[in-house]
Amino acid sequence: MGMVDTIAALLRRRRVERGVLGLVFALTAATSFVVTTAPRLFSNAADAGIRHAISEATAAQGSLEFQAFAQIGSASTSPMGSVETRGKALLGSLPASLKPLVGDTQYVVDTARVALSAPPNFATTVSFRIASAIDEETTIVEGRRPARVDAPGAEDQPIRARVDAPGAEDQPIHLEIAISEASAVTTLLRVGETYVAHLDPTDPLRRSFFPRPSSSIEITVVGIYSINDRTAAYWFDDTKAVEARIGGTTEHPIAFVTALIAPDAYPILLGEGQTSWRIPIDARQIDAGQLEALVPDLRQMALSYPSTTRDSTVALRTGLSGIIGRFQAQEQAAGAALSVAALGPLSVAAGAIGSVAVLIIRRRRPEILLARSRGASSLQLLVTQVTEGVLVTVPAATLGATAGFLVVPARSEPAAIIGAGLVAA
Repeated sequence: MGMVDTIAALLRRRRVERGVLGLVFALTAATSFVVTTAPRLFSNAADAGIRHAISEATAAQGSLEFQAFAQIGSASTSPMGSVETRGKALLGSLPASLKPLVGDTQYVVDTARVALSAPPNFATTVSFRIASAIDEETTIVEGRRPARVDAPGAEDQPIRARVDAPGAEDQPIHLEIAISEASAVTTLLRVGETYVAHLDPTDPLRRSFFPRPSSSIEITVVGIYSINDRTAAYWFDDTKAVEARIGGTTEHPIAFVTALIAPDAYPILLGEGQTSWRIPIDARQIDAGQLEALVPDLRQMALSYPSTTRDSTVALRTGLSGIIGRFQAQEQAAGAALSVAALGPLSVAAGAIGSVAVLIIRRRRPEILLARSRGASSLQLLVTQVTEGVLVTVPAATLGATAGFLVVPARSEPAAIIGAGLVAA
């Protein structure tokens, strides 16, 4: 009896076992479906988990913030050109794993403080701020936005150099400011009023200045603004421009106000504070599969940038490493628990398929012996069984895996493909 005849004869006899073979097909397809969808469901849950962890974190924790206390020069074409260029350079220096996740860089320039000589309520200090996109996040409710009133040209030099210059009292520095509604209520500063102030020698940002400057400047409140959405990520959990902070003591309170000034006034404020570049992270763009590359890159950044600085070094503030570390610990614990829980159903499925296989072998034993008596070799019988197994299990596993991929869309998950292959085998 030839091999082809033997195989054909045995396959023809399988028609009487359609029910049993259909059961094997169904069990294989179902097991393949479960094995394919389980890793994809876990993958989707992990992706949702890391996105939730970052989105629920504070803006400062879930983003990147670079800070510099060194003087950044003003570009000839734009007062804030050098600050913007530095921000773009920092954005471009980010590792490849972070670049798809970040948004546009925002800059914030804060100056050192000035103290009002005759505050209308209680002791009040004011620092000046220039911030990108601030006009879109605030609305003027009284007055107007500030403009530069100090003449450009020869007078484009830092306040530090001008307040104690000869003749400074005859040509005082004059700045226009806008303050928040909350700050106006706390300090009683009013639109249209001009206040005399002097550089605050106790400001920590001014501790390296010697001799300490003490001459006066004039500031005029030209506008009061409201915050469009104080919970917006734009504010980066920074409330200094939202409302005045109260310090000092109960008997002698001190209001610390951050006021907005015109970007055109930046050249005369050089060297008078700190610059921050804030880079938001879009949690919607991240998935758990990216963490393998993201974690070492964040560690390398932590080594490259200090967390604080008082010199020309750029510092980095972020809580991403902590957020991801806590999430990975939770993910590993959940994965271990689910793996143990999955052993039960998989064992039942494997037992069912094994039981059906034993049943088939017992039912076929007489025909196998008949085939051997007609001259079929062990190799021929093995080829027959393998061929039949391939014809039944491979299509079933493929069908189950395809259904799993269609029912549960997810990023590429090698474990799902490997599991489907093992089921077919």
